[in-house]
Amino acid sequence: MSKRSRPRGPVKAARKIKRSARAAKRRPGRAKPPTRSARIEAPATLVSTEWLAAQLARPQSGRSRVRVLDGTWHMPQLERDPRREFEEAHIPGAAFFDVDAIADRTTPLTHMLPGAAQIGRQVGELGISNDDLVVGIVRNLEQVRRNIGTRREQVLDARSRGRFAGTEPEPRAGLRGGHIPGSLNLPYDALYQPDGTLLSPDALRQAFTASGVDPERPVATTCGSGITASVLALGLHLIGHRKVAVYDGSWTEWAGHPDTPVEP
Repeated sequence: MSKRSRPRGPVKAARKIKRSARAAKRRPGRAKPPTRSARIEAPATLVSTEWLAAQLARPQSGRSRVRVLDGTWHMPQLERDPRREFEEAHIPGAAFFDVDAIADRTTPLTHMLPGAAQIGRQVGELGISNDDLVVGIVRNLEQVRRNIGTRREQVLDARSRGRFAGTEPEPRAGLRGGHIPGSLNLPYDALYQPDGTLLSPDALRQAFTASGVDPERPVATTCGSGITASVLALGLHLIGHRKVAVYDGSWTEWAGHPDTPVEP
């Protein structure tokens, strides 16, 4: 073996460290480069009250900032005003994400995802910038209609069991009762504990399994207008299911079309 190709042993490595130390002593005035503020590492997709409180107590700037959006929304029949409730009390520094206003206003359907220009403007006004990561995958009417034939995706409905079966009236006038053919039902509130927090991952997994969800197949979640379907999508994400989408128009769109099939 030639001298050039011989591997460095521990003795030579030690000499190199000593030379580096001596060189450092000869340059005492050389300043260390400033350290950058580390990007916040959340413990998981779902954070605890304690974690959020600790982050909000830190200086908020650049990559280290945390933005809190309050997207509270209530069903119309409850006669509750989420914005008024937000103004009365909310997490310090939070902005109100108006689900009714930040939506596509060119369609009579409620809570539809707006176009890029509109959502960029409105969300930007809440303090969200291009440096923030926001991810969402949605399905439209035609994709769900085709899925009835292909059954490539499982359709999971977050509405109550009565609405799913057509025995309970829909809160929106003029809509048929029932559900999308072949879909499964898991009411979104079944994922909550009595204190309003989500179930543990093991309990979530049991709930989805009991509803008939195959963990190896993709899922499209649906509800009345796409809001509580997102609760199911979050639950699936928390147990490691990565092939999940939300049907944007949900039952308001599906049942509002006279030619879409419905099962009781």
